[in-house]
Amino acid sequence: MAVRRPQPLMAFISGHYSGKALRWHTLLMLGVFGGLVTAALYLFDGYTFFDYSMSSLGAWHKNPAGWWLFSVAMWAMGVLVVPFFMHVARVFDRYTPRMARLFRACALATAASMVLLGFFPESPGTDVIHYAAAGFIFGGFLAVAFISWAAFTRMAKVASDRRRKVVITLSLVIMVPVFMVVILGMGSAYLVSRSAFLSSIYFWEWYYLVVCIGLYFLLTEVVVSREPAL
Repeated sequence: MAVRRPQPLMAFISGHYSGKALRWHTLLMLGVFGGLVTAALYLFDGYTFFDYSMSSLGAWHKNPAGWWLFSVAMWAMGVLVVPFFMHVARVFDRYTPRMARLFRACALATAASMVLLGFFPESPGTDVIHYAAAGFIFGGFLAVAFISWAAFTRMAKVASDRRRKVVITLSLVIMVPVFMVVILGMGSAYLVSRSAFLSSIYFWEWYYLVVCIGLYFLLTEVVVSREPAL
């Protein structure tokens, strides 16, 4: 009995594509999100990374000219990140099925929260839902990071190629400390509650975004895209 192959669109959404396609998809995500956020920044008069949150870019009462660009960026990222996460989950499923299922659930919840955040800006009347969605995004990326590290550990243990073991182990050595610095920095900023440089929660918010981007670049290029085609 022949196995029915999924339609191209559904295959893409569910992560059935090559490592090379994954790299291009990652660049597409970053290009769309980065371009829209940069445009929103450009239209925000007087924006500084230490005085305004990232969400301020999408607040209509703070950024009347460009708030909608931030919303579109969140909607686009919430949709585009799903095939990426599904591909990563399929790779993890080869090594640790339980972790892969948990990864998939956290990733989808994170993606849905991005879309929700785009509909509810940090503005009067919608800010409560906005902060709740932002909390789910923050927690979701954190959970996805920890699950990725656990899956990486398993992949390193079973890798037959010594070079492969070293590469995955080095990826963990880089990612874990950098991510922990961000978490400690954000926690310290909340406790200090000042707006100067490293005490600014807004600085750490942007730094968290940069670290997440770096983590997924590493996830894509060093580990996942090197796996055999799915």
